[in-house]
Amino acid sequence: MAKSRNSKTKTVLAGIVAVVVLTNWMVQAEIFRTEPVPVGLAPGLSSSLQECDFSADGLELYVDCEEGIRVAARKTVDDDWGPLGPALALGCNPSISPSGLELYFNGPDDRRLRVMTRPSRDYPWGDAVLVGLPVGSHDACAADVSADGLSLYFASSRPGGHGDDDVWVATRGTAQESWSEPVNLGPTVNGLGADTCPCISSDGLTLVFSRTSPPSMWATTRRSKDEDWGPAVNLDLETSRQPYGPALSPDGSTLYFVAVDDLGSEGLWQTQFVPLGDLTGDGIVNASDIVVLVDFWHTNTVLCDLAPLPLGDGFVELKDLTALAGYLPDEPQALARWPFDETEGSLAHSTVGNFDGTLVGGPVWHPDGGAIGGALALDGIDDYVWAHYYLGPGYGPLSVYARIKGGAPGQVVISQKDGYDWLFANPADGALSTECPARIPRDLSSSTVITDGQWHDIGLVWDGATRFLYVDGEEVAQDTPNALAISTGRLILGAGKNLAVGTFWSGLIDDVRIYDCVVKP
Repeated sequence: MAKSRNSKTKTVLAGIVAVVVLTNWMVQAEIFRTEPVPVGLAPGLSSSLQECDFSADGLELYVDCEEGIRVAARKTVDDDWGPLGPALALGCNPSISPSGLELYFNGPDDRRLRVMTRPSRDYPWGDAVLVGLPVGSHDACAADVSADGLSLYFASSRPGGHGDDDVWVATRGTAQESWSEPVNLGPTVNGLGADTCPCISSDGLTLVFSRTSPPSMWATTRRSKDEDWGPAVNLDLETSRQPYGPALSPDGSTLYFVAVDDLGSEGLWQTQFVPLGDLTGDGIVNASDIVVLVDFWHTNTVLCDLAPLPLGDGFVELKDLTALAGYLPDEPQALARWPFDETEGSLAHSTVGNFDGTLVGGPVWHPDGGAIGGALALDGIDDYVWAHYYLGPGYGPLSVYARIKGGAPGQVVISQKDGYDWLFANPADGALSTECPARIPRDLSSSTVITDGQWHDIGLVWDGATRFLYVDGEEVAQDTPNALAISTGRLILGAGKNLAVGTFWSGLIDDVRIYDCVVKP
């Protein structure tokens, strides 16, 4: 058993290496880091930016500018940042507490830590005051407050450190109490040079910080808030850009940092951390990956250590299973799917199952002409795809969809050999119809034309009692035929069930999907 497991692990790890090589992504354990890119900011924001911090909801950006600490806002995390507001205070290294009621920063000309407070987010800030003893007994720079508001991480050169600047932490029992005597994070985190600008993740299990010699970004993790921090790891950002001032997104998936661009200007950059959820290397995330993760439960197997971002914590447990669950598909898996994204050849590959189709007559690939990616063009004379798929609709619930463009009345998109026409354009007016297939033969027709030369996503759903027709996400017809007849022939994509003249599709077909369950738009 051990030998089989080791062999499987080697195969999967080889697959990971292949992914890294093909995508030019860098890897820390099983978690990839994307190439750093500049963050789109409002005009004038990036050029004046020194250091920054995000509000807990990600909708406010506190920045250190020449004029002082200012704020940019956005309505959602997907929106661009708005213009900078007026200066809140003279200073640098801003850090907003998760409650939004405390703003920590350093003075403009010293390394003393200050704080401004307000009773609610609707009130203006009060006057800045120095943070009291014992934190204020020595220098304290670039502070960051934990998500629960009970830990304050900062850089300081106070006695008892291991280098020029070290990362320290002070704690408190409640948000109303004073900060405790600071504790040095120790030599597993701090190096001999200057370590500064600590940023604590929302879950309190990851700490990212800057190291100044050479300019680099480091991270350390721990399994719980009660345990010690593990050895710091270099995130291997591009040191030529001199990264500093890290800020993690609330979910820990994105690291923002300040860096010098090729022209010597400072700006905000970002990189994303992406866990590898496909543990089996088969191209999809499903129950098989859960089996692999559970197989290595409570071990230090790098492959399955998916959380927390960006490093994992060296132990496979519940949070790794939770992270994997986030990558499971939130929609039913197709039994067969033909995306028609090929550029050449005589086979239409099914990305699910062993149902590749054979091109007949001479259809033409259009790699960039599909509704999604590529598509297959049929001439309406003798072109079609002979698909190796046998499951008929009479065995249970069925959903079938296709994206089409062109066609003419009477032409068929999907049929089953010597069986029924699943989806076709009504001979009278080109409206979507199905024959598929009541035991008492009866077509179901809509009034929605699909032969108007536009792209349409058409679908048929059978739930065991009712047939539904869909066009572009809207239900256009239904009936209750009581039961469907069983048919077992191969599928024909682009022609009628008997390949009769006039049933061959003249246009484009793209992204055909078949499900053995009810899938409604």
